[in-house]
Amino acid sequence: IVLTDNIERIEVVRGGGSALYGSDAVGGVINIITKKGTGQTKTVITSGFGNYNTKRYVFHNQGVDGTTRWFIAAAQESTDGQRVNSAYKGQDISLRLDKEFGNNESLTFSYNVYDSHAGIPGSVLYPSSSDYGDILRRTWGVSYSQQRDTGERAIRFYENSYIYAGENWGSFRNQNTVRGLEYQDSAKV
Repeated sequence: IVLTDNIERIEVVRGGGSALYGSDAVGGVINIITKKGTGQTKTVITSGFGNYNTKRYVFHNQGVDGTTRWFIAAAQESTDGQRVNSAYKGQDISLRLDKEFGNNESLTFSYNVYDSHAGIPGSVLYPSSSDYGDILRRTWGVSYSQQRDTGERAIRFYENSYIYAGENWGSFRNQNTVRGLEYQDSAKV
């Protein structure tokens, strides 16, 4: 589920970007920047419905209290699918907290959890009535940044955890956890 309500902008960097985005950015980067809370406290709830018992519910709340900003978004989506064993159910929750200090310094905490269960119907010639895939993804990070006349200094710790498991002509399970610490110091030339 993509929570478009909490996306400020998307940056696409072609080619190696390891100097700015870490060692995994060898072939390019798609960097999704989430929104900070702005203005008065605001809550929006939307829902949508469609064919095959498709339902989508979205909630977001944002605001500012002094030097603290927040943006919380959540979505739940489900469908029976158009084929046998093509049902899907997923939920996504995203939180971003920003604390601004004097001297152009800020501290940011972000957390995201995504959980889904989807049937895998197989091909038309070889349909499956019981195969499925489950995804559980958790990401969080804490970053400190300081804007200066000559550039920016930032330090960030993050953890991305991902589990993909299920049944597709046999059981499968893929689990991956990445933890990282980044330091960046840029200067205008």
